[in-house]
Order: sequence, then C-alpha cells, then structure tokens
Amino acid sequence: MILEMSDFIKKLKTPIAIVGMGKSGEAAKRLLLAAGIPANQMTCFDGKLETADYRDPSKLMSEAKPQTLVVSPGVPLMSPWIQSAIAQGVQITSEISLACSVLSTEKMIGVTRSEEHTSELQSH
Repeated sequence: MILEMSDFIKKLKTPIAIVGMGKSGEAAKRLLLAAGIPANQMTCFDGKLETADYRDPSKLMSEAKPQTLVVSPGVPLMSPWIQSAIAQGVQITSEISLACSVLSTEKMIGVTRSEEHTSELQSH
C-alpha cells in the first residue's frame, strides 16, 4: 500500500504513543507506519495488554515522553493522566481522525461496540 502522508499526520508531534492496542489501535499503528512515521518514533500503551510497550501511564509519560497521544475511543479522555498530558501541552488525537485524514473520496461509517451495550441491546 502506498500512502501519501496527509498534512494532518505531518503535523503530529513525535514521539507518538498509541493508547489502546485493540484492533483500531493496531490499525492506527499500521497507518502511521504506512504514512512514513518511523517505528522508533512510536510506542504502544495498553493497561491490559502484556505485549504493549507500556502498561503504566506514569512510565509511559516519564520514559517515552510522547508529544502526541493517539487515543482509542475506549480510553476515557477524562483519565487523570491524560488530563495531565493535555495540561503539559501533549497533542491528543483519535484513531478516527488519523483515518479520516487520509481519505479522499471515500465515505466513513463508524460502528462501535462494547460488552455493556451489546448486553443491553440483546435484553430488549
């Protein structure tokens, strides 16, 4: 896949931390790599995934010193550590914003799912 780096992606400050490494986090990582962001300028955070580069947000912020957080929709932006990052000037964006930045004529439909909502829908 040949992908021209969008102006949006060019303006992301590095290093970049992808926060939440589910399917969409993995897709964001692949998109950034395909767009030309070097792997050594990215790190992965997931509080639950043992294979993530970081599982502790304090270590992520003090050791990796990300300048941009690409935050999964499942991660609350009101988390104290994310609010602290915002206060320190860290750029915050979403996986969806990354994806939209490389679309030209395509249309995007967003579908979300959580166990809680799935259960509620099935019980009605």
